[in-house]
Amino acid sequence: MTPYIHLARLAAQEEKWSDVASLTDRMLELDPIDFIDGYFMNAVSHYYLDEMDAAERSARKVLRMDPLHQLPQTHLLLSKILERKKDTNGALEQLQIYRALTEKRK
Repeated sequence: MTPYIHLARLAAQEEKWSDVASLTDRMLELDPIDFIDGYFMNAVSHYYLDEMDAAERSARKVLRMDPLHQLPQTHLLLSKILERKKDTNGALEQLQIYRALTEKRK
């Protein structure tokens, strides 16, 4: 599966979000367990493609797979997704979690 993640990273650098979504969708279809960063990239790509439901699903999957909060930026992304979906309370809650997690690391 690593070729998919490498190709997705290259596509993300070039802001080819449709390619990132396709590559990560395929990668996660083949191995839905081992690639938390694949879910994060998938969420980002769907966010930029204005596909908020798909972006939210992937972001929430990251949070379920990340009990140690290795990717706290997922909360920031989810906040932006929820804001675009007009869920102000949910967006604020995710922003507060992100803030708390990042302040702990200082």
